[in-house]
Amino acid sequence: MKNIDITGLGLERRQEDNPFNYTEDQLTEKKLALKMMKELWADVPDTYASWVYDLCKNTEEDKIKEMMEKIDNTPSRFRGLEDVKRLKKEQEERKNKNKIVEINN
Repeated sequence: MKNIDITGLGLERRQEDNPFNYTEDQLTEKKLALKMMKELWADVPDTYASWVYDLCKNTEEDKIKEMMEKIDNTPSRFRGLEDVKRLKKEQEERKNKNKIVEINN
C-alpha cells in the first residue's frame, strides 16, 4: 500500500488565469468593476461580464465605437434580435409620446 503525504509540501494553490498579465492592482480594479457590473446587470453571467471588461480594457476606444456602430447598423442573422430592437424602438416612441410637459408661467 502506498503512503499519502498529508503535509502539503509540494502542493501549490491554483492561481487564476491572467492572460492579459494584469498587475495585482489591476486585478483588484477588475474585481471591483465586476462587482459593480453584477449589481447593475444581475442577469448577466460572470463569465460574460469578465469578457466585456477585458474587451473594453484592452481595446482602443475607436475600435470599440466601430464595433458598436457595426452592431447597430448591420442586420442580425438571428431573427429574434431584430424583433427586440423593433420592440425597444416602439417602447421609446411610446414613452416620448406620453411625456408630460410642464409649462411654468
